[in-house]
Amino acid sequence: MTQDAERSATSGAGRGESAAALAALLMVATAGLAYELALGASESLLLGDPVVHFALVIGTYMTALGAGAWATGWIRERVEAWCVYALLATAVLGGTSGLGLLATFAWGGPFKVALYGWTITLGVLVGAQLPLMMRILKKTERFEEVVAKSFAVDYAGALLGSLAFSLWMMPRLGLVRATLLLGVLDAAAAWFVARLERGAAGAAARRAAAIAIAVVLVLLMLIARRIEASWEPML
Repeated sequence: MTQDAERSATSGAGRGESAAALAALLMVATAGLAYELALGASESLLLGDPVVHFALVIGTYMTALGAGAWATGWIRERVEAWCVYALLATAVLGGTSGLGLLATFAWGGPFKVALYGWTITLGVLVGAQLPLMMRILKKTERFEEVVAKSFAVDYAGALLGSLAFSLWMMPRLGLVRATLLLGVLDAAAAWFVARLERGAAGAAARRAAAIAIAVVLVLLMLIARRIEASWEPML
């Protein structure tokens, strides 16, 4: 292969990796904003006084986003792997947040402790994902392009998440199944990022974990209405 052909192949591979990373970032941004709305909606629906409760949840979540972004400064290597771990943890915790909060409320548990625990944990995990994704993109893009594309995709995902959650997910699926679907989206993003690891140790296991988590969340979606119906007398 000539040097020109090698450069062309390398450039093509880089564009493919960049497209996959941007697709994952769009999923991350969509789910991240929708989680924020779901957590605020859960407290408003179950406790009432929507303005105060929603504002407190959103403020806490935004602060946690900043903490998560700041924490990525300690990650020096294996950026893709750490990003996948953050996405998998978000898929599990975020995907089960609606179900967990409903169970806590129905069974008389410490609802506010659970709510703000989920809010802070999810905020930190989601906040870490944009800086990590930008560092992944930096391997195949110039810095100025990384910043421009990353923020453009992040804002587009936020708009998509807000519209999808308010206009379709909540009205059609309800809180529990909506959050489970968001977890599936994060698991899909984790699978995309794990594909970028280029044969790194444990990459195959991380891809398998993403698929397994998505399957479990889909199965929970199928039985979610039965679970909600069984808890309804306690709400």
